[in-house]
Amino acid sequence: QPEPTEVSLPSRDGPLRMLSLSDDERHTSVAVLTGDPRGRRGVLVYAHIPCLFGDALGSTVCAGRGRLHAALARMRAEGFGAAIYHRDTGAGLMACGCTHTETTTVPPAPSDGALTALAHAVKMLDLRAVRLIATAADGRRAARAGVPIGELIEPSSPMLSR
Repeated sequence: QPEPTEVSLPSRDGPLRMLSLSDDERHTSVAVLTGDPRGRRGVLVYAHIPCLFGDALGSTVCAGRGRLHAALARMRAEGFGAAIYHRDTGAGLMACGCTHTETTTVPPAPSDGALTALAHAVKMLDLRAVRLIATAADGRRAARAGVPIGELIEPSSPMLSR
């Protein structure tokens, strides 16, 4: 297994780091790090489901983009955190569940591949008792995948409002 690559990622919201989690051409998995969360307990973690329209093009019908920005803002406020970005082979352009005409408020369930990437990232970063942003059902699935959850934070939590 090759060593993961880590690079600086300047952003309009401040410095981030990107850590590769996969070297498989069929999947893309990276951890976007705020501060240095390694070896910590209680780190805020968010599994992001990518969407070309929202992430790259800024479409207002993609609620996922707003969830990602809210999670990253909270991580910056706390000083550290990890957003896991995973794209499965064959995932559509709007894997987040949005349509080209209406905004979805309920995030789609992460794929098994996304949960595997999440568990891998948490282990690689040596995170303990993470504070996972997820629905209750997705939190149970993440725990079964090996994510050590200390607290579950619903995506609609006022804590994540900007």
